[in-house]
Amino acid sequence: MNIRSKVDHLILWRINKGNTNFWRDNWSGLGKLAQFGGASTSVKGQISDYIIDTEWNTTKLRHVLPDNVVSQILNITINSSNLVDRPIWTTKTDGKFSCKSAWNCIRTHRNTSLVNKMNWNKKVPFKISFFLWRLLRNRIAVDVNMIKFGISLPSMCSYCTDHKQEDIEHLFLNSMVSSRISKHFNQHFGIVQRTASLRHHIINWWLTKGMFLLSLSRMVALRAIQGLLEVVVSLGMIKAK
Repeated sequence: MNIRSKVDHLILWRINKGNTNFWRDNWSGLGKLAQFGGASTSVKGQISDYIIDTEWNTTKLRHVLPDNVVSQILNITINSSNLVDRPIWTTKTDGKFSCKSAWNCIRTHRNTSLVNKMNWNKKVPFKISFFLWRLLRNRIAVDVNMIKFGISLPSMCSYCTDHKQEDIEHLFLNSMVSSRISKHFNQHFGIVQRTASLRHHIINWWLTKGMFLLSLSRMVALRAIQGLLEVVVSLGMIKAK
């Protein structure tokens, strides 16, 4: 992907000594003048080639550009001839470029999902958020995933007496240990567990209000703790394997 082509039109050059490319850089506010110049666009010229003593060379401009374009150029002020031309980043009021503002201009904005909003929270430790991100995308080194990468091993859950196949859903939701842990905290927080998938199970923990008589601030804290407990327990289980 050519990033420069996506942001070039957001850069406006302030003319000083005229060292900017006349045809390829956006200095007039009209974009690249190459779109108006026809055959003349093959000429590698600078703005200074069309300036005489800090004044526009009108005759030369009219020779290569349409009259309406020339009229707009004549309204552009030529500044000090001792300084190089300066780029102005038009998306910011101070005119200074930043990677963040450029990224915001070219990125494809998507609707924020509830899962991402709850997971990538400033109050949640990054280690926990990153683990949950991997967990929800099935990127944990459970037996089934290891086998997919060509590693030969028997798939047996370490937390079940009957050693069922170890995949994400089983290990963190349906195994004997995870089921007992979930049941314990569900009873403690008054959560009714009706979900059949790990993803819905975690979302259910996040959304359950629990003790509705608590104040709003304590309620927010409780919900954060509920969500964290589920992930911390899962992280502990994978470490204990």
